Amino acid sequence: MTLNITSSAIKIKNATGSDKVDFSSEDLVYKVSSYSGTISLTQTASNQSVSISALGADDFAVSYVTITAAVGNGATPLVNMRIPASGAVYHHCRVATSGTTAFVESAWFSLVVVEDQIRFRAMKVDSYGVITEGFTTTDANGSILGSVTFDYEVFVYRNTG
Repeated sequence: MTLNITSSAIKIKNATGSDKVDFSSEDLVYKVSSYSGTISLTQTASNQSVSISALGADDFAVSYVTITAAVGNGATPLVNMRIPASGAVYHHCRVATSGTTAFVESAWFSLVVVEDQIRFRAMKVDSYGVITEGFTTTDANGSILGSVTFDYEVFVYRNTG
């Protein structure tokens, strides 16, 4: 068997020279770049960004986070797990009652790649559906809950099609 790679095709031929696999009409994807680092999101540092090379029209990013430290009932069980970061990552939920009314606050953080930046944000939504930036959820004693430190990995790929 032989493997032939050109700028427009990948072909695998058998011992007699016949094509066994021909990717000349398929879109191919290859890694262009990768970025990694550590971010801490807190009440006072809930919106951060890292500059990267601008994404091209055929580029897309695949992201992962590994939470290394967290104060929050949703993120704490995920410490030291490498998880995909496509969208929001659950951080904390608080349920409180007052008489017959229940109040729910939930917090999450996200990593998104936009143009020439990796953006990191912490957000909270309250019982009324109001979304605010930062970790402002409090525990039963009024103490602010909310911090997360994580390692991030972003891989940028290019589609040839």
